[in-house]
Amino acid sequence: MIWDSRISLGFVCSGNHDEFTHRTFEIPGSGGFLLAERTPKHQELYEEGKEAEFFASAEECASKIEFYLRNEEPRAGSRRPP
Repeated sequence: MIWDSRISLGFVCSGNHDEFTHRTFEIPGSGGFLLAERTPKHQELYEEGKEAEFFASAEECASKIEFYLRNEEPRAGSRRPP
C-alpha cells in the first residue's frame, strides 16, 4: 500500500509529545514518499527536501501535497524500490 501511494502522510500525537511513529521508518523503508509533521526527531533522522518532506501546518501540508502530486521527479528522488 505504501509503495502504491504517491504520498504517505506521517502524523504524530502531540498530546503524547511524540516526535516520530512507526510510520516514520516504515514509509521510507518500504520505498514510499514520506510527508510528515516537522519535529526535531524527524529533522534529525531525515534531510528535509531530499530524504523526506515535512510540514508545520495544514496549509503547508496541503501546499506540499499539491506541489508533489504535480512534480513526480522531486518526489521520486526520495523513493527507493523495496
